[in-house]
Amino acid sequence: IHSGQYDKYDEQLKPLYKQIELTIIHFAATINKDVIIDRPNSKKDTRQRYIQIAKSLNMNVVGVFFPILDTDIHIERRMKDPRGLS
Repeated sequence: IHSGQYDKYDEQLKPLYKQIELTIIHFAATINKDVIIDRPNSKKDTRQRYIQIAKSLNMNVVGVFFPILDTDIHIERRMKDPRGLS
């Protein structure tokens, strides 16, 4: 809704953000398209919400878990590909 302008996030609009997510997921299901939820470090209850939505729409659920790497490895990888850094 704010096109990557993360400083525009408004906590009071959280219900709107959630409704937009839900609408997109429902529409994708109706046109038989996959939905990818890219939420690194999300909490169990957050993941469960998306899983329940998918199941209610008879969508397949696939979880991809990445290993936890050492901080130095993260820094090294980030510096090799500094997307989003200015």
